[in-house]
Amino acid sequence: EKRFLVLTHNRPLIRDMQSRYHRLTGSLPDTITWSTFMGWCRSQWPPKPAWTKPIGEGRRAQLLRRTWSEFFQGTSITQSMLRSEIDWFKDQSCAQAAGYLQLERRGRGFRLIPEQRQRMAQAIAHYQHLLEQDSRMDWGDVPRNLWGFLQDERLHLPDYDAVLVDEAQFFAPLWFEIIRE
Repeated sequence: EKRFLVLTHNRPLIRDMQSRYHRLTGSLPDTITWSTFMGWCRSQWPPKPAWTKPIGEGRRAQLLRRTWSEFFQGTSITQSMLRSEIDWFKDQSCAQAAGYLQLERRGRGFRLIPEQRQRMAQAIAHYQHLLEQDSRMDWGDVPRNLWGFLQDERLHLPDYDAVLVDEAQFFAPLWFEIIRE
């Protein structure tokens, strides 16, 4: 009678866990929801705004390259660093554009002096603007948008008696905030 949500980072792991559970018990009860985190987010998406499939890696690389060349060409900041910083920023629970400069970056793997940090904030906003011009989002926007729907009370998540997370080391801080909800 208890309702469980089992979340992980990839589909093959979900299939493996379901297969093992089925071998042990002989069935897969309706009281257990098995999903990747992103798949579960997709299943919770409200009717409005309509789900927009996140951009593919090719288009994302183009937008990142365009943003990098506008803000960082000729500097020590690489395209890879820009991508990493955007992804990291979108995974933070307080990921509002204005809040980027206040976030603690300790452990990020590369240092940014104040001028670079300011430029990075502008680059992140520019990249997001390019996505919005295309009426698209990237995968980092999926949990961010879901979090926004929760904060605006446009969405109410189902209740579970227990949430089990496998491969939690791959889950971002924002993902855990959503799971707590």
